[in-house]
Amino acid sequence: MTLQAWGTYGTLWPVVNQQLGVSPDLGNGRLAVIPQLPPDQNSISGRDIRVGAGCVDVSVSRSGNVFRTSVQSRSVSAALTVGLVVPSPVSSVLLDGKPVKYSLVQTTRGTEVHVAIAATSARVEVRTR
Repeated sequence: MTLQAWGTYGTLWPVVNQQLGVSPDLGNGRLAVIPQLPPDQNSISGRDIRVGAGCVDVSVSRSGNVFRTSVQSRSVSAALTVGLVVPSPVSSVLLDGKPVKYSLVQTTRGTEVHVAIAATSARVEVRTR
């Protein structure tokens, strides 16, 4: 059983953590969802991803230079940060259709857009140049 569980973990973790960007830090009351859409894909999603006692749904899509990240968390008591890794400079960021304050964070994955969310669900739209 341990070998089977480890085999599944080794397959799922890169998708959940790296592509979908689900990064729980529940001990500190935080959950970040910062996906990185592979260059040859236009969308990726995951549903019912277990996070502590709850779960989260994540959907990421690209249409030209517009990227959309949708997140819905259920029964996860944590501050939520949503965004994505962008391939080029950002021209605008919207939260549920309205301009929002955001931060850019340089990581080994590239430039990440971070938006602090005060709700359990959100749709972040990032336009790049």
